[in-house]
Amino acid sequence: MHYYIDGYNLLFKLSHNWRLDLRTQRQALIQAFNETIEELNLSLTVVFDGAEMPKGDYTRGHWKHVEVVYTHEGLSADEYIIHQLEQQQHSERYTVVTADRELLNKAKVCGACVMEIGQFIQLLVTRKQKKKQRTRVPRPAVDTKDHIQRLQKIFEERLQQGEDL
Repeated sequence: MHYYIDGYNLLFKLSHNWRLDLRTQRQALIQAFNETIEELNLSLTVVFDGAEMPKGDYTRGHWKHVEVVYTHEGLSADEYIIHQLEQQQHSERYTVVTADRELLNKAKVCGACVMEIGQFIQLLVTRKQKKKQRTRVPRPAVDTKDHIQRLQKIFEERLQQGEDL
């Protein structure tokens, strides 16, 4: 599953520090995503409206594990995401994350999965918790008397049959 994130929509929904400029907030968001994406092995594109970019010249690149797109003047992040979905043969393999109802509806029409921002954050939290649980050090195996007897019986049977051990 590949996730298309409506960048500013997410940023404005999560940000509580309005004293920071947008550039600093974007960088913090991308950096936080990068760490989580790497840990959870997810595929993700964050799309920001890039009104200051010349028309017809959007910027697309990677910041470590996160693909980042800045659209150009006249092309919104929503339009970019929908255009990308329309180009896919299997749009059901993509999930659009936003709080924008119009974008959610258009993505559904394209056949993509949709997710509200809160749901996506909860998904990340849940996956991180599950991953922590899986990476716990397992307890050492303890051989029970029954288990040892079972293995000894198998060994003796094979020995009597002349099988190579």
